[in-house]
Amino acid sequence: MAVDRYPVMWRETAAGELTVEREGLYAVCSVCCHPPGDGLWCVWVVGDRGEVRLGIAEPGAAGFALRRRLSLRSLEPAGPLRRGELRPASEDGWTALTEPEAVFRGAWLRSRLRGTGDALVRRDGEGVTVAFPYRPAAPFPLVPMFCFASICTLRGGRYWRISFDGEERPVFR
Repeated sequence: MAVDRYPVMWRETAAGELTVEREGLYAVCSVCCHPPGDGLWCVWVVGDRGEVRLGIAEPGAAGFALRRRLSLRSLEPAGPLRRGELRPASEDGWTALTEPEAVFRGAWLRSRLRGTGDALVRRDGEGVTVAFPYRPAAPFPLVPMFCFASICTLRGGRYWRISFDGEERPVFR
């Protein structure tokens, strides 16, 4: 059985290790980590195409731990895995904004996002990821950047998600 090892990151700092052991149609994900503070911490696996929530790490004598058996299919939305991430469980790193244009400096992005409201924003190192509620009848607010967007589930709802680097250029995540 193959065992893959990945760092578990808190922002840009290594905070532990994620191991993924494949067992037939399943993967056993084990995490041992040291979050930056008290509270509930959620562990996510992050891949080339997306992310999958593993669950809440439990405190113990050797740090925080989590062990979960998942179907390989449930990990597919993430694509090839790259790392684990720690996020505060209460907010999962997302902040609700009624004026998402305030996050950007560029006039084009600010004008296209003005009035979209109800967005979620998450800082990703020097960049930012913005998520807009997915409404099939409503137009996507950033049509020229449509190919960089993906649909995801956040906080129980469906969202368009698009990431930008520190220069406000769209990037694939």
